[in-house]
Amino acid sequence: MDLFLGMDYDENYSYMGSDSLLYRFPGLIMVENDALWYDDYDEEDDFHVKFRFSMGLYIDKEYPSEAIFRKMEGAIDSALVFGMEPYGGMDNKPAFRLRESNKPQNAREILDFGSEVFNMYTQQKRARKPESAYEQIPEGRWCLVAHKVYDKGDQATYMVVVSYDINGSNGCPSQALYWTLDKKTGRLLQSKDIIAKYDEEDLKNQLWDAYIEVCKERGYDEDMIMLEPENLLTEVSGCAIINEGILFYYLPYVIGSGAEGEYFLVLKKK
Repeated sequence: MDLFLGMDYDENYSYMGSDSLLYRFPGLIMVENDALWYDDYDEEDDFHVKFRFSMGLYIDKEYPSEAIFRKMEGAIDSALVFGMEPYGGMDNKPAFRLRESNKPQNAREILDFGSEVFNMYTQQKRARKPESAYEQIPEGRWCLVAHKVYDKGDQATYMVVVSYDINGSNGCPSQALYWTLDKKTGRLLQSKDIIAKYDEEDLKNQLWDAYIEVCKERGYDEDMIMLEPENLLTEVSGCAIINEGILFYYLPYVIGSGAEGEYFLVLKKK
């Protein structure tokens, strides 16, 4: 999220540090939406709030294969559905699902879809009472980046990372997904393809050492760790090739609490 906009507020509930680093990324196209939203949470208690909400969608313009494009499309679809759920949910609105509407044929159509979703919410979140009835609360933000992070030889790796701040109440939760494409075949490498290159016991030990190191960096005591080494193999959310090595990643709640967020373990390439 730091690539998008800073998450610190000033006394007027506005975000500080508004210069996005994403403008410097080559090959990205983007759409940014911003509006004032209103919520009538409790009519009986007369509790009404207003807040600015912004959405940034930043994605690569070109993709080398249909497989990777559809993978990114599905991830963006899910991020819009579940990332926006705190503001009313979208599961009952199939017309605003990428995978249940006409499939986008290019990245620009995905951006158009994102704006369509934002405009739908903005219409739902319009004021239904006089402006003076609404109390100002901190902003809400949602940001998604879909970008190629590795490209060497016959392989390229793409990332989708989504971050959002729900009016200051949930900090800045985020998660990232990675996929490595074999450019020769147009096929996405599966976790089992990468894991098969290692001796299982050796891989388990390497992952455990990397996990313990991450726990130390986070300030966790080893006696508080409830995980078993084999869980790092059986519960892996995905694997990908990146510049630093082989990435094994574990989405929030997979090997830890939601508050711990996502885990990233990087091993040397085989």
